[in-house]
Amino acid sequence: MSDLLVSDSANQKWKASLFSLLFILACLMIALSATTEKTVSLNLEVFTAIALSLVTAFIIYRLERQHHYKTLTLAATDKVMGVLILDPSLKTEYVNKQFCRITGYARKQLNTLSVTELPFVQHTELINTVMAQLQVSDYWSGEFSAISQFGEPFSVMLYVHKQRNKMGETTRVIITCTDISNLKRTQQRLMTLTEKDPLTNHWNRRRFDSALSKLSNEVKQDPLFHACLIIVDIDYFKDINDLHGHDEGDRVLIEVANTLANNSRDSDLVCRIGGEEFAVLMPRTNMLDAIDAAHRLKASIHNNHNLGVTVSCGVSPVLEQELKTYREADQALYRAKRAGRNRVMNSASVKQITR
Repeated sequence: MSDLLVSDSANQKWKASLFSLLFILACLMIALSATTEKTVSLNLEVFTAIALSLVTAFIIYRLERQHHYKTLTLAATDKVMGVLILDPSLKTEYVNKQFCRITGYARKQLNTLSVTELPFVQHTELINTVMAQLQVSDYWSGEFSAISQFGEPFSVMLYVHKQRNKMGETTRVIITCTDISNLKRTQQRLMTLTEKDPLTNHWNRRRFDSALSKLSNEVKQDPLFHACLIIVDIDYFKDINDLHGHDEGDRVLIEVANTLANNSRDSDLVCRIGGEEFAVLMPRTNMLDAIDAAHRLKASIHNNHNLGVTVSCGVSPVLEQELKTYREADQALYRAKRAGRNRVMNSASVKQITR
């Protein structure tokens, strides 16, 4: 701000100097008109010298203003935006301070490196995508995430611009970026809050619906892709609440959720989708393996003496329509309940599947 005030003061001084010069010029013109013809040539020389001085002063004033504005622009950019400039061979030509702050690397570590050699670039797919786009258009923008030199993840919004000369040849590629790491972390925290069940701390119905929709789309696009859904329901859960209170009911829900998660694969998604109802989504799994998994999960809960409860399970393959998938598994669960509970039923059969 002080620099701007100094600039305004300097501008006022320049204006005052210009007005003074114009006043002197006006006086000389008046004197010129009052002189004899003998002194006209001398006064013209003086007038020309003053005019040239005035023009020179004005040019210097404009150049000083341009330099001042350029300095301010570079200073502001260096604070808020990272800049990476590549030469036509895509080697680093210039890196500003903010870019170094974001990535954690010093200028001397990045200078002369090609874009594929930059230490924070782990995958070349994005580079290939950007370069392909620059063949069609001179601009590209998108998000980029990586790990800094200090091992911290960061996310930036990239803006890539290819500069050309009059011959249409690439002279440099300018990459600017704004740090959106805090924004992404906030979004992730909010996403976790909206997709986690507050009681069990496992995924909720919203996350289940989203994951099932994605699996259904994969099944639709790839006929060879298989996934399965297991719906698990605690038997006689209402009696637990009625006889032992809701605190005990909450403890059972938490213990069942943890038991399901501990006996599932890392790739499986365990969700609480209703009061005492849970779902296990199993990507890249056929029906036979899913049925075996359902029996294993049922046994792990039955054999947990801290629980003292049993569960019923309904198993269905993931279909192209997620609603139909859920209905198939839910109907299988209903048949397991009617058949006596503590058992697994397949959506393709009304008979109990024994193991």
